[in-house]
Amino acid sequence: MKILNSNNKNFDKNLDSLLLQRKKKVQSNSVSVSSIIKDVRKNGDKALVKYEKRFNQNTIVVPSQKQISNSIKTLDKKVKQAIDIAYNRIYHLDRGYENIEKKLKKVGAKIRRVN
Repeated sequence: MKILNSNNKNFDKNLDSLLLQRKKKVQSNSVSVSSIIKDVRKNGDKALVKYEKRFNQNTIVVPSQKQISNSIKTLDKKVKQAIDIAYNRIYHLDRGYENIEKKLKKVGAKIRRVN
């Protein structure tokens, strides 16, 4: 952290210098972020994997089935239960929509599922 004393005779010059450095850094970061977004839009998942490895030093982007199973085993019981409940609700809700679609089609409605 840089501390500037407003009573110092060079305060204005030091403040301007500090603000200019910060502005350059922000602009530099903006260019980096823009180029990353452009790369991800162009190359999709391949670019995401590249940046995951670069910024998070994560060498395993897609875990193995064994790693997933081990992670599930380490979950708090209540968390796992909450995930299971949410999954079941979403699954049955979706199945319910399929039944509604069939019923509506029988009475002449034109239904199209969008994924």
